[in-house]
Amino acid sequence: MGRRRSPLLLTMLVAVACGADEAASSEAAGRETAAGAPPRVALCEEIPAVTAGITGDGSISGPGPTFIGVVITYAAEHPDVYSAGWIDHDAGGTYAIAFTDDPEPHRAALAGRSPSPDDIPAIEPPPEITDTRPLGEWDVVWDVVRVERTPDEILQATDGYWETLQEAGVGIAAATVDVRRSRWVITLAEPTAAGLVELAELVDPDLVCVEGPLVDPGRPRPQPGDELDIAIVGDPPLDTLIGCEGVVLPLAAFRDAPPLDDAARDDVREALENAAPLVRSATGWFILHEDDESMVLGRPSADGVGVRAVSLRRTAAGWSALGLGGCQRQPVLPDGLGSVSWRLDPATPEPTSEATEVHLLVTEDGCASGEPMGERLLGPQVVETDIQVLIAFAAISKVGGVLCPGNPETAVTVPLDSPLGTRTLVDGVPTIDVGALLGG
Repeated sequence: MGRRRSPLLLTMLVAVACGADEAASSEAAGRETAAGAPPRVALCEEIPAVTAGITGDGSISGPGPTFIGVVITYAAEHPDVYSAGWIDHDAGGTYAIAFTDDPEPHRAALAGRSPSPDDIPAIEPPPEITDTRPLGEWDVVWDVVRVERTPDEILQATDGYWETLQEAGVGIAAATVDVRRSRWVITLAEPTAAGLVELAELVDPDLVCVEGPLVDPGRPRPQPGDELDIAIVGDPPLDTLIGCEGVVLPLAAFRDAPPLDDAARDDVREALENAAPLVRSATGWFILHEDDESMVLGRPSADGVGVRAVSLRRTAAGWSALGLGGCQRQPVLPDGLGSVSWRLDPATPEPTSEATEVHLLVTEDGCASGEPMGERLLGPQVVETDIQVLIAFAAISKVGGVLCPGNPETAVTVPLDSPLGTRTLVDGVPTIDVGALLGG
């Protein structure tokens, strides 16, 4: 029967172009440079990605496990040419099935194929077959497309690249396979224009692309020993920045967000309805951000202080929901800094009103491969008022590939200018009730 590879596990990056011609043209994208310029590895966004040629209705639910079971079985019968299957958001949710050879025979074969109890199950236990018609008669929008390489071919062609780049000191944060661009995709800790040129000397530019955007290597970066100025006294100002589904928004955007229910936006409500069950309701949302290509909607979470958020992208079928997440409740820190949380050290006495210092345990919140902060720890910034003592820390973010096994605590003694008295100890980087601001 051959190799079993579920299309459910091979959903790749969102496409921006379509057809076999683009798959072929992507081979040249990594080589094209300005006249006289040295070769460089391309940014992934510069390489056209194969997408379905048939536009769906915006649904993101997929064709269901029975349909996919037929595809898995057919793929297992064609292991040398089957590549992947994915829900193509840019084509309005069409289910795309990719092969490396002529797609037409596969399209005809799949259209005439019916579900069978002998199909490889997409889920366990397999659901009962309730529709025995050939796939071509199903009310599912699907298409067969041609890509250049299978995932195995990409991995085989780039075998050893990770070790080569590590030995060369290239800071790789992550790597994956994108069959739609026929590339090994790497995320660099510091992607720069010069780095793309240097990378082309270590790998084949026709096999690799880099996730952008590029960064300016000359931009100011925090250094060990820098003083902090991040503590917020009193109510957070409305220009305080909050991260929300990949977009950074001022608090004023939450307060001034218009309700979707009051807007003549049937296109957006339809996109939310098509996103069921991911998005359980198309009502109660506020428009936090919108531009020509993207939108972020927010709704107060169940506790009323957080914000659930859904991101949408404009596609050939109109707006399409991409994912459901949330908005942060802590302010975005300056570039290069990561958040740090603290607690009173339980191994030391509870501070009394006469205390002129407090003993804390501080922990880096971001991924740092479990390493102590050391000189990367900045602070404390201490702001003393009549009723509070605000204490703020931050960490210089690690550059390069990092793991997330949990971080160790660091003991810090914080001196006070005057005895603590009846004042309360407060984190100077506050947790903000962004949900309470919506529509306020």
